[in-house]
Order: sequence, then C-alpha cells, then structure tokens
Amino acid sequence: MRLLALVLAIFGFGFGMAAAYYWWKACRVSPDPDWPDGFAPVIPELEQIGWNVAFIKLAQESGALNRTAAGLTAIAVMPTTAASVCSLLPL
Repeated sequence: MRLLALVLAIFGFGFGMAAAYYWWKACRVSPDPDWPDGFAPVIPELEQIGWNVAFIKLAQESGALNRTAAGLTAIAVMPTTAASVCSLLPL
C-alpha cells in the first residue's frame, strides 16, 4: 500500500507542478498591440483600438492558460487524495 501511495503522490506532484507552470505562464502574458512597422498610429482613436485589441488578446491567452492550469490542478487532486487514503489503509 505504501508503494501505491508513493506512486500516486508522485503523479499528484507532477500534475501540480505542471499546473503551477501554466499559472506562471498566464501571469507572464503582456499586451502587444502589434503595430505595423513597430510604430503606433498618430490618430489617437486608432491607437486606442490597437491597445483594446491587444488587451482582448491578452485576456484570451491568459484565460486559456488559466483554464489549462485549473484542469491540471483538478487532475492533481485525485491522485493526491488517493495517496492520502492509501497511506491510511492498513498494510
């Protein structure tokens, strides 16, 4: 039983670390208006639209990474919980 608990704990740890990596990536996303030739438009309205689009893309990318991290966390809970239960069972 202890070997099974150890294996399950390792799987839980692996999924947990993967989730932490995806959350780290999600917080590292930054807005990029992707101006043509690297220069912002002179017209303020066009510049603002570019920034609005950049923040929408940021939210979408960060949201996708957060969704993956949340799924990995949910998966990590299962083997970790099973490892705890296995460690409580008699040999």
